[in-house]
Amino acid sequence: MEKILITGATGFIGSELVPLLVQQGYKVRILTRRPSRAALFEELPLESVITGDLLDAASLEKAVKDIDVIFHLGGRATFEPLRLIRPSLVHGSELLMQKAIEAGVKQFIYTSSLLVYGTSKKEINVSTSPQPQLDYGRAKLEAEQVLESLAKDSDIQLSCLRLPHIYGAKDILFSRLAEGINLLPGRGFNTYSHLHVEDTANILIEFMKKKMAGTHVFADDDPMTWRRFYSIIQKHFPQLKPVYLPESLALLGTYLMRLRYLVDRSPFMQSSGAVIGFNLNQIVSSNQTLYDQLGYKLKYPSAEQGIPASLNAKVVFRWIHPVKDRMAA
Repeated sequence: MEKILITGATGFIGSELVPLLVQQGYKVRILTRRPSRAALFEELPLESVITGDLLDAASLEKAVKDIDVIFHLGGRATFEPLRLIRPSLVHGSELLMQKAIEAGVKQFIYTSSLLVYGTSKKEINVSTSPQPQLDYGRAKLEAEQVLESLAKDSDIQLSCLRLPHIYGAKDILFSRLAEGINLLPGRGFNTYSHLHVEDTANILIEFMKKKMAGTHVFADDDPMTWRRFYSIIQKHFPQLKPVYLPESLALLGTYLMRLRYLVDRSPFMQSSGAVIGFNLNQIVSSNQTLYDQLGYKLKYPSAEQGIPASLNAKVVFRWIHPVKDRMAA
């Protein structure tokens, strides 16, 4: 069995991917900046936990030693200015690939983003010309280009996977359901492509098993507007009250939120980039040929199935005490 390194292992997708790989018998090593986060996997027989950083060459050398496959999910995944996210997303990816090549790693799977594209009324596929409108998309695209440049002069196999909106029980969206009212930064009539996190993790594994190199774009079978996405949530979780703000008002709010960053310098998601990203129109064309090549059938071909499953995983939010339920009626 291959020995696997996962960066970003304690993140949203990584925390789904790690258990699946362990269950399938792979030796899994994770790289994390905060060892306390590795407690997520304390019941799993991980090969090892490496404390380090994508910009720390010594820790990367230790992390890639004797590794066969790298799933590179790590990096600053926020809608912040390019100067803040470029070091980890671009320079960190470059350094990791350099160390991987030096160590003789065979396969490198990089999770990129649909945000390397701009807004489009046409369907998006791998032939669509990238035109990122956000700094996050620009950094992801630059990281792809750096990785491709390094890989072409080595024996390592590179896969760049441009992911759509990934959702599931542990993401920010579902974590906020208990608040009841969700302020959304747009009218929600634009169409976007989605994919459940469980399908995402399984597809990543299939790319490893099938050793499929190159750049790929994929999503579920049912792109939908944010209005429809949230209406499905409301159908199964009536307590949710989404409030759709005009994009201009939402942008004004983000400028006020920037004052917080000037005070504590912490990463933030409530940015103008988040507003612009929410209002993009990005529809991925049919993926059936790719899924046939991978030998994979989506567990959740639409958010119509994926959202109820995500809510069931957060049953604490769906269940209401009978007395409280009658009082609210």
